[in-house]
Amino acid sequence: MDKNFEILQNQFHEITISLNRADQIQCDQNWHNNGYRPPYSSIGLIRRGTGTIIVNGQEMQPVQDQLYLLPAHSEQIFFNDGTQPYLKYYCHFNMKLHDIEVFDIIQAPFCVTPENPEEAATLFEKMIGAYREKSIPSLIRAKQYMMELVSLYLKCCPESEITLVESAVDTALNKAIIYAQAHLDRSVSVAEMAEIAGYHPSHFTKLFQKRFGISPAGYMVQKKTHIAMEQLSGTSKPIADISASLGFSSQFYFCSFFKKQTGMTPTEYRRIYCGQ
Repeated sequence: MDKNFEILQNQFHEITISLNRADQIQCDQNWHNNGYRPPYSSIGLIRRGTGTIIVNGQEMQPVQDQLYLLPAHSEQIFFNDGTQPYLKYYCHFNMKLHDIEVFDIIQAPFCVTPENPEEAATLFEKMIGAYREKSIPSLIRAKQYMMELVSLYLKCCPESEITLVESAVDTALNKAIIYAQAHLDRSVSVAEMAEIAGYHPSHFTKLFQKRFGISPAGYMVQKKTHIAMEQLSGTSKPIADISASLGFSSQFYFCSFFKKQTGMTPTEYRRIYCGQ
């Protein structure tokens, strides 16, 4: 789980988010569907009423103050007999790491009970209001509230019930990333990474660029820069030790590298962000 989490952490820098719809709706006997596979994910909060939702063959009856999650492309059947119509908040969204839906990688329960349902309701109300406003600032706010809802939903899930789909993260390219991360104390060549992945270097570079939006060399530069920033701001580790741990042959070369990437020397960065 740790190595996969680190891969996801790196890839989340490349996440794309789209909010397709946000609203409140009452669902009576006309609310029904039989085997639809929508191209978007949905999160909803039940305010009152009863109904049935079947996701990939798993049946549930969310009740008042429960949240539900319907992943994109899952087979969905839902209906209400009209005796107690649902009143619910909902939103349709896509959250992708490049071309992969996040909930194709992360599997979570389809229904949870938040400790504070009003917190979820408030987020929905703010998101719906921002979505309806139709201005540039409101578009940003609406996505922010949507992300907070996703975060709240996952926080409500028991940790043991959130799993990663190994086939989505344990790929040849990710094996190369794991190898590179394990050898940050030296210069790892693209040819080495390609060998671990089982590709010719030129083909590996093309695949890597397409999958992650950055070249292998650029990824290593980015990774070493981020680690250096974390250690400079979060520890009192000597700059010479940080330099050595990241595979630089000298502190002078490390300082030149860091200034090129951030516009500041390591000492300047530490003074600003750590007060040292």
